[in-house]
Amino acid sequence: MRILDCGDSAVLVELADLDEVLGCYAALVERPPPHVVDLVPAARTVLVRVRPGPGVLAEVRAALAGLRPRAGARADGGLVEVPVHYDGADLADVAELTGLSEAEVVAAHTGREWRVAFCGFAPGFGYLVGGDPRLKVPRREQSRVRVPAGSVALAGEFSGVYPRSSPGGWQLLGRTELAVWDPGREPAALLAPGVRVRFVDAGGSAARGPGGRSAGRADTAAPGGAARGRPDGGTGSGGPGSCVTASAGPASAAPVSGATAPRSVFPSSAAEKKPPPAQGGDPDTHSSVPDVRGASRYPLVVDGRAAAGGPVDGGVRERAAPGRSAAAAAVDR
Repeated sequence: MRILDCGDSAVLVELADLDEVLGCYAALVERPPPHVVDLVPAARTVLVRVRPGPGVLAEVRAALAGLRPRAGARADGGLVEVPVHYDGADLADVAELTGLSEAEVVAAHTGREWRVAFCGFAPGFGYLVGGDPRLKVPRREQSRVRVPAGSVALAGEFSGVYPRSSPGGWQLLGRTELAVWDPGREPAALLAPGVRVRFVDAGGSAARGPGGRSAGRADTAAPGGAARGRPDGGTGSGGPGSCVTASAGPASAAPVSGATAPRSVFPSSAAEKKPPPAQGGDPDTHSSVPDVRGASRYPLVVDGRAAAGGPVDGGVRERAAPGRSAAAAAVDR
């Protein structure tokens, strides 16, 4: 673990891998150091935002140095159920890549609870982990120019739900009508870090065509784009809350009456945040937010609101910081 000042109002904790991030985040949610107003996990870091003041950063650094996360501990931000119509353009290709039938892919995707590890790429885009390891598949060789909002997808160890129409290179399994991001709702993002997610088969899959493929799917691939993946799985922030269940509804609607949305770690800091401008990009490109060494790796997201562009890519296409070699950048992964 490495602890670095990040301006005059934050400390960046660098960790070895995502598992360490999840443990560190859980420990900080359970017992945040004094002066902390927000926690922002990413693929290899946790940004700890504080109220600026004399001696505050030194006090927080000391508290972080003594942090001892419990093995396997995870923050629990409640449960969200996501109804999915499994008729995605890449369902047959995922079945071929995994050696499963399409029905077995659906059963594997719905058979375990996932958990939001961190957010990035676009407001409301959560990177979900903890699924069936058989579903670890590479991203597509070529990104689509447009992936519809509500698309449910896989890439590497992650699953995710596209909060709005955007380019994307993940393997599309299906679609949901649940609005995972709604600026008019509080909180705007359903899938905040720590939230548990259960995908539910909502039916309505297209009929199977010759060779087991689903007929009638609308493939959104870019012209000439291949549906098969490549060997680098593309990859790309909630606190204790009551168990929640959000049911499907119109894409612009909030959860059904009676559903409780996941709560922020630090609700008092929500007033400080404003919705970001619309963003484009692809969840397989790097964030434009530089880390303290200049490498563009860490998406910063506050209560589901992205502070800048796309998420990390698992280090596969890591860009070296100015003056650093690609080999040096690889060491940080």
